[in-house]
Amino acid sequence: MLRSRNNLTPASIHKHLDKKRIELVNIGGTDAVIEVGQEENRTRQHRRYRCGYRSFAMVLFLLPSIFPIPIPTPSHTNSHNFRCFDILDSACLRHDVERLVYTSTYNVVFGGQEIRNGDETLPYLEDHMFTDHYSKTKMLAERKVLASEGAITHMGRKLRVCVLRLAGVYGPGEMRHIPRIVSYLEQGLVKITYGSRDSKVDFLHVDNLAQAHALAAEALTSQKQHVAAGKAYFISDNKPVNNFEFFRPLFEGLGYGYPKVNLPLLPVFYFAWLTELVHGLVSPVHNFQPILTRTEVYKTGVTHYFSTEAARNDLGYNPTVQNDLSGVVTFYKKLGRVKGHQSSTLLYYVVNIIIIFLIYMAIMFFLPRVTGL
Repeated sequence: MLRSRNNLTPASIHKHLDKKRIELVNIGGTDAVIEVGQEENRTRQHRRYRCGYRSFAMVLFLLPSIFPIPIPTPSHTNSHNFRCFDILDSACLRHDVERLVYTSTYNVVFGGQEIRNGDETLPYLEDHMFTDHYSKTKMLAERKVLASEGAITHMGRKLRVCVLRLAGVYGPGEMRHIPRIVSYLEQGLVKITYGSRDSKVDFLHVDNLAQAHALAAEALTSQKQHVAAGKAYFISDNKPVNNFEFFRPLFEGLGYGYPKVNLPLLPVFYFAWLTELVHGLVSPVHNFQPILTRTEVYKTGVTHYFSTEAARNDLGYNPTVQNDLSGVVTFYKKLGRVKGHQSSTLLYYVVNIIIIFLIYMAIMFFLPRVTGL
């Protein structure tokens, strides 16, 4: 059985990789999905992982971990994202893994600036442009992985690597983003939209995500002339849409109305900045989950979408689902998550908002300058 602690749907991975032998291993404390095989001329020593598997990984898919709160600490992000270095050294080079597909994010090049039909020639963000530590460590991890292209394994083979930069993932069973939105709906917290109504962003259905991983693994083989080796690719449904309009079917499908009030982006950004500041100050004695972060405001309110042409040309990527939330709506209806089952924790957020407002009055003059909004 394939299990995962990340936000990717295991059933969808199985759907596209059902003809391959897939196992979940734990290397260096991190779950990794691998395609395993056998080869007669390899010794038993090199067919055995530290975790006890008597097979070697022909290709390793390094998937992202998730956190229970939207503001993971630097120590959390370091321990998760930098584990890829340990996996790279231990699982790939020492154990003769020949192909590595690393799952990355748009955030390695996006930090609040408008991007329309961007491509892989865009440079990484400079350090001062990151608004969260997680995205910065993803960038560092991605650079480390790409730099390992062509490294020689223990048995003298070449390691081939590529990177997939994902848009926001959605689909039935997705465990990171959609559950938070549904929870906020139930608590009566989704009352406004923000940013330009013409802003557009990308999303990625889990079926398209799984397809991209399977194709990327194939594109690292000699049969495909290692066409993807050392490259990064943007992966999405290839149909940019306004963030809030994208979620309209979810709001209305679960019995909630679409928010009628739209706010400018700037005050929402400052609210998120203030929330993060308060979280940093009071979390040792009163830890709470912020409603919004600056990174989330950028991701949902600022236009940024990317071309998938490189993935189409090199990998043969062709999204089969585009901005379709029908499966998600059905999934939550079956769980009984429809209007009328609101949580009783609204008071929890009311208290947090009051605390934020009181501190806000004392630190208004410390607000940072924001450009490009």
